[in-house]
Amino acid sequence: RELARYVFPRPFALSSLPHKDVSMQSVEDDDGEFRMYQGVWRMQPLPGCGPPGSEAMRLTYAVEVSPRPYLPVALVEGRIAQDLCSNLKAIRDIVATRE
Repeated sequence: RELARYVFPRPFALSSLPHKDVSMQSVEDDDGEFRMYQGVWRMQPLPGCGPPGSEAMRLTYAVEVSPRPYLPVALVEGRIAQDLCSNLKAIRDIVATRE
């Protein structure tokens, strides 16, 4: 199917628990590597799943990409995986400074 702007993918979540989303998308008519890039980070507290005295949270990510025709799929997937690792490390570092 063709990607639709402002129709974001749905990351996994337990419907019985609250969640908060942070959505992102590429600038419209950008002449970069992607015709469109959009995604969602979803945060969902998990009561009772952390160690005693702690809290636990599920962080999920979903992305949809429409690359330019000249970009190989493996290259795009590799770049997304690399960026995801960098983002998760940055989140870990911020959480560690707040503990």
